[in-house]
Amino acid sequence: MRRTPILLTLMLVVLCSTAPASAQQAERLRRQHRYTEAIQAVLGAQTRLDGLSDEDLFVLGYAHLQRGYLLRELAALDVTIATPYYHKRDTSATATRTPYTAYFLGRYLFETAQFDKALPYFEASFDRRGLGEAYRQRARIWAAACHARLGRTRQAAAAWDAVAVSGNAPLAGERAFARWKSRAAEAPACGTVAADAPAAALRCALWAAVRAPDPPVLYPLQRRLLDDAAPDYAYAVDDGLALHFYDPATLDMLAYADFVQAMEAFGSARSRQRETRLLAGLSAFEAGHDDRARAFLDQTDHPWRAAYLGALAYQDGETAQAEALWRGLRSAGVEAEVEWARVAARFPVLRREVFAVYRRQRQAASGNPLLAWTLGSALLASKQPQAALAVLGAAYPAGSPAGPDALEPAYLVALAHAQFMAGPRYYPLVRNHLAGLLDAYPVVGGVLDLAQAYMAPERKTGRKRTGP
Repeated sequence: MRRTPILLTLMLVVLCSTAPASAQQAERLRRQHRYTEAIQAVLGAQTRLDGLSDEDLFVLGYAHLQRGYLLRELAALDVTIATPYYHKRDTSATATRTPYTAYFLGRYLFETAQFDKALPYFEASFDRRGLGEAYRQRARIWAAACHARLGRTRQAAAAWDAVAVSGNAPLAGERAFARWKSRAAEAPACGTVAADAPAAALRCALWAAVRAPDPPVLYPLQRRLLDDAAPDYAYAVDDGLALHFYDPATLDMLAYADFVQAMEAFGSARSRQRETRLLAGLSAFEAGHDDRARAFLDQTDHPWRAAYLGALAYQDGETAQAEALWRGLRSAGVEAEVEWARVAARFPVLRREVFAVYRRQRQAASGNPLLAWTLGSALLASKQPQAALAVLGAAYPAGSPAGPDALEPAYLVALAHAQFMAGPRYYPLVRNHLAGLLDAYPVVGGVLDLAQAYMAPERKTGRKRTGP
């Protein structure tokens, strides 16, 4: 999972130093970390970038990029919480099981790359009594994706073909997304999305716009999903309570949508192209548009381009080229080495090198929340939560005049992530960090809902858990 570069804030100070009044209002909101409001301040009622000044584009691009990182941090925390939560729901003698639990557990196991463990849960959902037909078909889709990721090409092809998606836009979008996640390509045909469309239909249209990409369509679709933390499915249990089920695709797609819009904003700027082409390339890299990332990065001589070009080369198997690009970056100072660790954390084989960066630079990061966020996120991505908690916790300025309100929302989510993994003694802090973001980002509510359900003490009636 990719994380934010450390020099973005410094770049934006340079880019917006001569901003007009309209951009300055959005910049004030950006400095308050209210990125959704900053985006609305720049765009107003329009959805296109035509006529925006470069200063507007800089602020717009940065707000989308930082909100994208927040959403991606939320997606990572969501997976960490939901996987054990749904597992407990499906296996514990004191938990209320539902026909939907196995399916959603399979989805989260897939997101953690446990494809062999996810597959039986999807297969168990094919004919499960009480499970709606739409979810039975989705189970078949994700079972096919598991086969694909496990290298079983023939079984995957047969499973894809077994799902009839003609005339079913949400199902077509689900299959297109699953095929992309399993490293195949497919563009969904979503048709018209109604005003009261369910989340699955909105995701279909959003994913089609992300892959196109089509920012004028992206913006209104994304707003509808961002403003609503409603679960994908609610299942009634005892005492009038309900179990809530959230699909991890929502946060993932919302993050991709922000990165695409950041790419378009930075790529449309006409001045300071050394910086803006770097940021456009970075955004394209985060959005999974690798060809466009290379094209933008080839238009700048900024030294940080080596981090992302190296990652693109490494993921294509060109390790010698990647090492040559990275060599200078790793020896160019604290910030550059930490940024390299952020990029390297995407590759499990480099986990030891990421930890080595932590050992060398944890002292430097302890007094700098932005540096700590970059390094802590890299450590979380490389499955080293204790080290992540150490570096993120040391940088938390609870006693400073600025206080936690001055921190990036994504830093707070990363800190909550590390604290959740450290156990129950930190659970009150996890709740506080997430609850503090609800006003500006309602979509946090879904993750908070799952977190509170998992962290709440079990209430037992005989051998049955009656709900969170």
